[in-house]
Amino acid sequence: MSYRLPVQRLLAAALTAWLMAILSAGSAMAVKVKLTDEDVHAVKVIGKDKDRSYYLEYLKQYAIPSPKRPHEQLIVFTPFLDMLGVYLRTKKPDGTASASLLRDAKNNEDIFLQVETFGPVLDFHANYKLVLRQKGKVVPAKRALRVPTRRSNLGADAPLYRGVFLVYYRLADVDFSQAATFEVIRDDGEPSVYTIDWSKYR
Repeated sequence: MSYRLPVQRLLAAALTAWLMAILSAGSAMAVKVKLTDEDVHAVKVIGKDKDRSYYLEYLKQYAIPSPKRPHEQLIVFTPFLDMLGVYLRTKKPDGTASASLLRDAKNNEDIFLQVETFGPVLDFHANYKLVLRQKGKVVPAKRALRVPTRRSNLGADAPLYRGVFLVYYRLADVDFSQAATFEVIRDDGEPSVYTIDWSKYR
C-alpha cells in the first residue's frame, strides 16, 4: 500500500502533463488574427535550412480534400502560413529575410483560401461561384482571383485542366471560433462543399 500511492500520484501527474501538452498544442494551432514578433521568430525556426519542397509538404497541414472529387482541394492560407511562405521565398542563404516584407506579412489584415478545381475543357470554371458561409450567413469576399487554367498532367483518367481560385477575406469579417463552409458552386449543379474547422490551423 505504501508503494501504490506514490505510483498513483506519479501517474496522475503524468496524465495532467500529457493533457496540458495536448491543450497547449491545440491552442498553438488556432488561427491568429494578429501575429506577433514571437510568430516571426517561429517562422524563422520552422523555415531554417528549408526550401520550396519543404513548404509544399508543410502546406498539406492546411489542405482540405474535396469530399466528392479526386485531386481537388481547398487550402486555408492563414496569416501565419502566408508569412512562412514569404520568408521561404525571400530569405537569403544566411537565413535572413527582408525585415519590411516580414513586417508587412505580420500586419496583414486578410486571410485567403485557395481552391483547386479540375475540368475537361480550357475555360471550364469560368462561371463558378465561390461562397464562404458562417452561422447561416455569407461572408463577403474582399476579392477573388481566377488563375488561368493549365494542363493538369494527372494521367489519362483525370480531367485535362486545372483551375485555381484565390479568394481573400478580411480577418475582421471571419469568426474563427465558429466553423465555416466554403462552397464551389459549379455549372453541373453539384457544388463542392468544404467544412473549415479553424481550430486546426495556426
